[in-house]
Amino acid sequence: MRNDGMTRLGMWLAISLAAFSARAQEEPDVQATEAAAKDGLDDLERILETEVTSVSRHAERASEAPASVSVVTAEEIRQHGFRTIADAVRMLPGVFVHNDRTFEYVGIRGFGLLGDYNTRVLILLDGHALNNQLAYAQSYLGGDIPVDMSAVERIEVVKGPASAVYGPSAFFGVINVVTRKGVDVEGSLFSGRVDSVFRREGAMVSGRRFANGLDLVASLRGLDAPGLHYEFEERGGSAAGTDYERAGSVYGRLAWKDLSFAFDGLRRVKGLPTAPYGTELGNDGTRYENRQWFALASWQHVFRPDLAVTARLHANEYAVDDFFVYPDFVFLDVERERWQGVELEAHYAPISTTRLQMGATGNWHSASSHSWDTVGSTNIGFRSSFDTQLAYLQAEQRLAEERLRLTAGATLFRHSVFGSRLTPRAGRVASPTPATTLKLLYGEGFRTPTLFERYFDDGDVFVGNPKLHSEIVRTLETSVEHVLFGRARVTVSAHRDSYRDLIHEHEVELDGEPRIHYENDEGTESWGTETSVHAGLGAGWSIRAGHAWSHSESDDGEPHNFPAHVVNGGLRGPIAPGTYLAFAAAWVDHRRRELTDEEAAADPDAVLRVPPYLLV
Repeated sequence: MRNDGMTRLGMWLAISLAAFSARAQEEPDVQATEAAAKDGLDDLERILETEVTSVSRHAERASEAPASVSVVTAEEIRQHGFRTIADAVRMLPGVFVHNDRTFEYVGIRGFGLLGDYNTRVLILLDGHALNNQLAYAQSYLGGDIPVDMSAVERIEVVKGPASAVYGPSAFFGVINVVTRKGVDVEGSLFSGRVDSVFRREGAMVSGRRFANGLDLVASLRGLDAPGLHYEFEERGGSAAGTDYERAGSVYGRLAWKDLSFAFDGLRRVKGLPTAPYGTELGNDGTRYENRQWFALASWQHVFRPDLAVTARLHANEYAVDDFFVYPDFVFLDVERERWQGVELEAHYAPISTTRLQMGATGNWHSASSHSWDTVGSTNIGFRSSFDTQLAYLQAEQRLAEERLRLTAGATLFRHSVFGSRLTPRAGRVASPTPATTLKLLYGEGFRTPTLFERYFDDGDVFVGNPKLHSEIVRTLETSVEHVLFGRARVTVSAHRDSYRDLIHEHEVELDGEPRIHYENDEGTESWGTETSVHAGLGAGWSIRAGHAWSHSESDDGEPHNFPAHVVNGGLRGPIAPGTYLAFAAAWVDHRRRELTDEEAAADPDAVLRVPPYLLV
């Protein structure tokens, strides 16, 4: 419940060396400002030429990738002052973020299932998957980010299913956080921040490339936030001092020739001010405690200009303890998962216009859950061990003097519990003129039930459902991207998605008591459009804005609880040497909310809505 050593160290480093940080950064910022002033289109040109790796698992221009992909650059992160991944991605078209005062959740193209712990969006750190299969009390987008934002080179967001490359977790999309190399840092950067609600953060990023080619980078981050004060009139009390958050993380990577090694460690403690599940309001002992670490070793070798092979070994652990305090007892859940894996990948280009990519992965998981209370009325849990294998093949062919790119591929995924599934993918990317790109894309995705959804039974609120099976999505998308007057990139897209067997929370009665469990719903059809613009305004200023509209209905004609409209964007530019002005905003349309018992008794057919909100 008190600051851990990692948090205190990060804060001390940031505050005690703030003056040094300002001096160390002054000259580069002045140079960057002057360069931007000479050519206000530099930022747009970087966006147009940005390479992404998350779409096809290899570097390619974002405009040519067979998917809808958006990028937040290091310059945007630094100039806007984004401190979390959620802050950064919420200004991208078709993306919205919501917060339940415990975790940040991301929605893509209007879909964002409340309380799903981001299990339908694959979160990658330099291509390594962070999502665990326990899938309880995880986010990786807010205070529990694994690396400080000052160590981030860019954030890639792929919208739409990517299971044909990554398997089941990439159901709604992929967020890949790409970190800086040591050569990009060449020194140490210290930062600190205190905001109006006394949220205190400190971070250090150090990096260097030595003469022998050894590249090192490390990040240390600490967070201490007291949170907000809440009044709950309907419960007749307040929650002061219960919204606290404390976190610390360390990340490092070293690379030399064909070898690299990365590691990450994270600890986070978050109070629960909303007093869920009928816990005692205002008690600061009700909390989540998360811990995670991973280690990744990689080998990549180019045998010939047309052949490259990559091999990876990784080990991971995730742990969460939750404490729910009631007037007479404390209820505890202890969740653990460990997994190890191996990956092999090969890229072969027999001729300059043809590229073949193939790979295979294997992962072995062991998880456990234990729930009990301090008065001995509940003592229940489960253990689960399973393994997964994935093999994929993708082919790319360039035609018409490389103005046309055809992509086709498929993934065969096997789960020792849920069986096997083949997932195809196809894309056509054409550039009839240097300024115009047309995309026609088809993809399928799936998601296996999480261990939490299938097995979790705490003897009180939740009950498992071993009959759950995988969710399925099929999507068709078309887009037009055009560069206007050499200054602005405008993108217009439309998509149609067909979902089957989405997993939702449902209330059931067990032994005369209401319980929550998960069920596969019937089909859902969704369609929508996105429009975005990213423009250089001159003198180093740039703007991006987007609007997304979506509509979804279940097979019985009922609309789903998703916002129909999302409008977001940002403006930034220099106002003095080394000083920037930045503005970002997001408007999210209303969502429906569940009726309370009193509201349902008064009018069971009433439809109540959470009003739209504007975040600046």
